[in-house]
Amino acid sequence: MSLSSVTPFKACAAAIARAVLGEPNRQYSTRSQMRFGSRGSLSVEIAGEKAGTWFDHEANIGGGMLDLVQRERHLDKAEALQFCQNVGVSLNKSEARASISRRIVATYDYRDEKGALLYQVLRYEPKDFRQRRADGAWSLGDVRRVLYRLPEIITKKDELVFVVEGEKDVDALFNIGLLATCNAGGAAKSGQKSKWRNDYTHSLKGRDVVVLPDNDEAGEAHATSIAKALSEVSSSVKIVRLPGLPAKGDVSDWLRAGGTKDGLLDLVSNTQKVAMVAAHEGEVIEVGSEGLLTEDAVATEFANRYAGRLKFCHSVGKWYGWGGTHWKQDKKHRAYTFARRIAGEISATADLKARVAAGKASFSGGVEKFAQRDEVFAVTSEEWDRDPFLLATPGGTIELRTGKMRPATPADMITKRTAIAPACDDCPLWKRFLSEATNGDADLIEFLQRWCGYCLAGDTREHALIFCYGPGGNGKSVFLNTVAKIMGDYAANAAMDTFTAGHGDKHPTDLAMLRGARLVTASETEEGRAWAEARIKQMTGGDPITARFMRQDFFTFLPEFKLTIVGNHKPVLKNVDEAARRRFNIVPFIHKPKNPDRELEQKLITEWPAILQWMIDGCLKWQENGLPRPKVVREATDEYFEAQDSFGQWLAERCVLDPCRSSKPSDLLKDFQEWCHQNGEPEADNKRLRGMLERTEGLKYVRKRIGNGNPVQLVQGITLLPKRHGDQG
Repeated sequence: MSLSSVTPFKACAAAIARAVLGEPNRQYSTRSQMRFGSRGSLSVEIAGEKAGTWFDHEANIGGGMLDLVQRERHLDKAEALQFCQNVGVSLNKSEARASISRRIVATYDYRDEKGALLYQVLRYEPKDFRQRRADGAWSLGDVRRVLYRLPEIITKKDELVFVVEGEKDVDALFNIGLLATCNAGGAAKSGQKSKWRNDYTHSLKGRDVVVLPDNDEAGEAHATSIAKALSEVSSSVKIVRLPGLPAKGDVSDWLRAGGTKDGLLDLVSNTQKVAMVAAHEGEVIEVGSEGLLTEDAVATEFANRYAGRLKFCHSVGKWYGWGGTHWKQDKKHRAYTFARRIAGEISATADLKARVAAGKASFSGGVEKFAQRDEVFAVTSEEWDRDPFLLATPGGTIELRTGKMRPATPADMITKRTAIAPACDDCPLWKRFLSEATNGDADLIEFLQRWCGYCLAGDTREHALIFCYGPGGNGKSVFLNTVAKIMGDYAANAAMDTFTAGHGDKHPTDLAMLRGARLVTASETEEGRAWAEARIKQMTGGDPITARFMRQDFFTFLPEFKLTIVGNHKPVLKNVDEAARRRFNIVPFIHKPKNPDRELEQKLITEWPAILQWMIDGCLKWQENGLPRPKVVREATDEYFEAQDSFGQWLAERCVLDPCRSSKPSDLLKDFQEWCHQNGEPEADNKRLRGMLERTEGLKYVRKRIGNGNPVQLVQGITLLPKRHGDQG
């Protein structure tokens, strides 16, 4: 964002924002900031140092007010400036010049067959394009429009011609020895008339042509329009969709990512030619040799079009589509729609019987079923999200081992994404909140940062969970909600019943929903509930979990999630053993803020990008030095175990451990139950007491003969103290 796009608009930011976006959301707006949208996700600064700027917290982009007008009204800078003037925002000439200042970074010459200059396309930074005549005038008027690098195309009449969207891409292909061209202006915006002219078509008459679309809807529409026009005059036409392109990616991106001339020519040779039929909606049908209209044949065309863009996961029975940053589950049944559309296109010129058959829902459903089993689409849940140190964000993929961002690629097989991309900004409100919630405990804040970073990764080496406890209004829910919302798809919320004891096993679908999650949150609301200790140990110990989705086959996965639970009451822990002591971390949230802010969680949204970067930094710290417990966590956890260890307290108060002594199990059980009743602890049955006794060093169950009687069962190594006067029982 350049200063020139901000300065002239500081005083009129509110007026421009209202003209472009309407009235702000008053619930989230302040005196210095206007918020727009149902959740206030777009902010416009109207006072202070940032006045005259905006930021979209969902898309993670921002800029000056002129940028906002351009984005929302789809205008160039000069048109955006005129819009501001039309709504009553007046700028003097120097401000106007500053607001549209830019620099030329490339000039592309468009020449006729003989090499005479007709016009130029100028590329600016910030990114923008303008066209001017050979004499320098900005209006092309009746100047003849031609293809870029037309003289070379005519001279090399026997070579394959690649048609791309921009001059930069043309030059990139020339640099590796391939002939290429494009039209000025590239692809039209969605819903607008194609920019491909008849004159361009005639320039490629009789040629073998390959169209390389950009990876977006406009690119697909542009490629289809070109192929449709050229199929009537060219020797052959192919549309080659480059594999692994990011959203809006082009052939230049593909080459920078390691693509080669030979690799591109291999893709061309393995792509079928386009054959024109009287298609619905004016689209091109890419088919091979003519034959019977079958579900299999249409499914083959389906694969030609959507390989690399769709996957079908047999573990969940759902289609996934590549969205530029990650594979996203298709909840709108688009695959069926695509199959139906292709069936309609291919059957358009068939006889009536074939058209009727292709128009049935069962036919399109059959095409989709064929495609589901095609190896180019078929995957299982084990193939998703295999690298635990990759984190997808709207801005790219984070390599958590280094903290660096790189372009997203379908080959990573990532199915989740954070809510926002990170930003290397400060997050003063977040830091102030943590300081108040922890009473300024720097070690506890460091622990929470590392825990949040640990949650970003799919690694569970710590075998730990945290329980944030404290009375209401102390910040624990704000902390957890903020972290979970930032993590987006990587976070899941589970019912507390999943982790507490109850009657019967949980339905396997409850556990299936946790596959792939890296943070699982829950809230404890009832006092006196007990942990489902075996399940907790399984989930935090890295043991495989077997589950299934409704009406799907069972599958097994390794848990990647970290349990983070908040509550006002700590559940009961019946067995305090070393496994429990290793896993539990009790984090106290017991300090109330001096001036509670009910809108704090909403205000923190503006700092989400910086908070995510804070979490990434925490992940790097965790990888370097682990997750050491601060003093306050150690003390709170020890206190919790002491309170839960009723068996240990009973041993200390009512028993003597002596290897030469022994007691009847029934006497021990009666005394323990009496002690539990007196101290308000849940009473134990014989099975639970035996388990605790057997886990105590030096104690064991034996059978001994007492006198001349039959052998009886005893517990060797323990005896009860004599009851003091006044003891009940």
